[in-house]
Amino acid sequence: MARSRQRKHETAFAVVVTAIAAAAYSIYSIDQHDWSSALWTGSVAVAVPCWLIALKAPTSCGVTTRTGRRCPNPSNGVLFGCGNAEGHTWAKFFGHFGWRRKSAQPNPPGRTASARPDPQLRQEGKSARRPHDVRDSVLFWAAIIATLAGLVSAATDLAGIFQQ
Repeated sequence: MARSRQRKHETAFAVVVTAIAAAAYSIYSIDQHDWSSALWTGSVAVAVPCWLIALKAPTSCGVTTRTGRRCPNPSNGVLFGCGNAEGHTWAKFFGHFGWRRKSAQPNPPGRTASARPDPQLRQEGKSARRPHDVRDSVLFWAAIIATLAGLVSAATDLAGIFQQ
């Protein structure tokens, strides 16, 4: 148990040091007018913590269930939902792109009146935006944009090496 906790602290420390070093080198590159290096190291400084949070930060699943309520099960990261219910893993992932599951009608046939949908959900089937939904979306898109910026910067650097 203590060894696992120590590994987590060492990993967190390594991520923080990597992000700080990348940010410092990015600032140095900007000072030297080396825009390509500044973009690449800046994207690394943003992407590493964002991907770590996107994959490991403890959060709730939040996928709209068949009864219209949000799934309360815990999940790791803001990228995927819990694996406890069918389809939740990918439903949360695709929800970041706006593809959301329609919630059930307020009282579907065969259900009792106690299975009412969450009153905070809109009637047209899409879930209302909640503060942690916004946080999850911001982290998801920051990780995607920083990764794409890093890939573009690395590709242009490689293209420049091969042209010399």
